[in-house]
Amino acid sequence: MFLVKLFSFTVIITFIAGCSKLDDGCTSIEAKKLVSDIVVEAAEKTLIAQTNESGQLMFDSAKVRATLSLFSVNIDDIRTTKNDPNSTKKFCAATLKVSIPSEIFNEVIKTREKIKAETLVQHASGLGFESSANSFNKSIEYNVQPTDDKKNVFVELEGATNLAKLLDEVVATVLIKPIIENADASRKQAEAAQMMQQEEEAELQVVQQQELEEQQNQQKQANLDLVKEKNNVARQGINELWGLMPEAKKSLLLDEQRAWVKKKEIDCKVEASTTTTDPLEKEVALLSCDTNHTIQRIEMLKQHLGV
Repeated sequence: MFLVKLFSFTVIITFIAGCSKLDDGCTSIEAKKLVSDIVVEAAEKTLIAQTNESGQLMFDSAKVRATLSLFSVNIDDIRTTKNDPNSTKKFCAATLKVSIPSEIFNEVIKTREKIKAETLVQHASGLGFESSANSFNKSIEYNVQPTDDKKNVFVELEGATNLAKLLDEVVATVLIKPIIENADASRKQAEAAQMMQQEEEAELQVVQQQELEEQQNQQKQANLDLVKEKNNVARQGINELWGLMPEAKKSLLLDEQRAWVKKKEIDCKVEASTTTTDPLEKEVALLSCDTNHTIQRIEMLKQHLGV
């Protein structure tokens, strides 16, 4: 996974020697510094040109330069491979060594794991770098040529952009870390807010459910009070009617009356038990059944009285 888009640059850097004598060899301090500067500047140009999906620049140029300054880019194992007999140009081979501070190296590893990117070692290997702890090495070729007056030296490094890819990726990983952390913080904050909202909604639902249950219980109690009153009226009615019954008629109807009372109780218990399991509703069903049977019995008893 590449965190940066790559751009190609043709890089030739001039070193100005001033009044002192210029060392124009492959191993000169000037040449080594210029090769290092070429790689760093190629990385910088690529990074500061990065844009996001909205076309906005991703990285602040000052932060890019400050981060690059934390890394060590050295030129080791230098050899002069060729001297041009027709010019002062010298062709050189060396090892480019990029060293990353251990603390930054470890943070880069963690960040790349978090974003599920390939490891830095894997990325470096794909670019042709060999890794050793927090350092990465790659063979390079460059050429050095002084000006005729020996005051300036030109260094040309082919493939500088490719050599800078490793720096690009490391710096990009370092710079996106706070972006990722901010995104994580925002996500966690949003999740916390959502969880709080869900908890508040759940609490509200509990309160609403409790209020509904209380209202339903009040409604059931009101229904029970009403059927109780109706049942009392019905019982009072049948008792009064039975009291008006002549003794001879009472004796004649007593067994039937007792059988009716027993059947009424059984029928109403069965009806109530099959209607609901709620205790209040079951009592309402039982009393309503009792009232209905009693009213029907009153009408039958009235026939016996001739009223």
